[in-house]
Amino acid sequence: MVVAVRRRLRQSLLCVLTPLILTACARAGFPIGSESDTIVDPTTTTDGAIGDAAGDGGTARDAGLDDDALACNLPVSLRFDNGGACRFDEHLIGGTVACSEGPISSSYPDGQTWIGRCRVGKARVIAHCTTLPVESHHLQANSAAQRIIASCRADQIVVGGGCACADGQAVTGSRRQPSGWHCTCSEAGLHRGTVICAAARCGKRLGLSRHVADHADRQVSVACPGRKRLLNGGCDAPTDLYSSGAAVGESWHCRTATLGGIGAATEASVDCITPDGPANQ
Repeated sequence: MVVAVRRRLRQSLLCVLTPLILTACARAGFPIGSESDTIVDPTTTTDGAIGDAAGDGGTARDAGLDDDALACNLPVSLRFDNGGACRFDEHLIGGTVACSEGPISSSYPDGQTWIGRCRVGKARVIAHCTTLPVESHHLQANSAAQRIIASCRADQIVVGGGCACADGQAVTGSRRQPSGWHCTCSEAGLHRGTVICAAARCGKRLGLSRHVADHADRQVSVACPGRKRLLNGGCDAPTDLYSSGAAVGESWHCRTATLGGIGAATEASVDCITPDGPANQ
């Protein structure tokens, strides 16, 4: 009896001092933890949601930094390059093109460079660069119609894109829509549209939102609300576009040379994100 008690005491002492043999303790009948202990399921994040923030069933790597944060490279950096090209460690996601003598005929991505052309004269081009991971880069669609849509996969979101009108025709529309990147040229022709796509969960994590303003004016702008930052933007005009791009104050600016007629409005849209994630919206 005395020997059994001593053996039991030695087992208890080993279980307290040696966490590496917890399994042996459990087999010996000793409870692991107590009513005052908190046992955390490793697949549960701090807010009680199973898996990552998008509900993919992933495992949180540490408190406050889940799989989505890692996959989306939070915080996302955004940079405008006046030379029209992004660095090797960045992704080209959009561009600003401004023409003074003639309308825009092309505004689209080519590798790490944003291409901008005017029907007459030289274009001023700025590349929009980001660390947001891009899954499908520059998917192209061709069309002989006046309008064209280049689309992402069902599990992706549209984060950028561009248009190239055939035969020097003018771009009248280039903008993001949920279904893809929409391009409109002044006439029908063999036009090309490109779309840049990212994982849908990254868009949700970053609070990607689209804001629109439309006016019957030659110049229309729209800004991101609150603390959100500009990711991209676009224009849809009833006449030729002379400028489409980022402007002061996290806004997107559209400019045409003429009005589109009675009741015709130019639409400016801006795509905004919270680079640090939802906690800083």
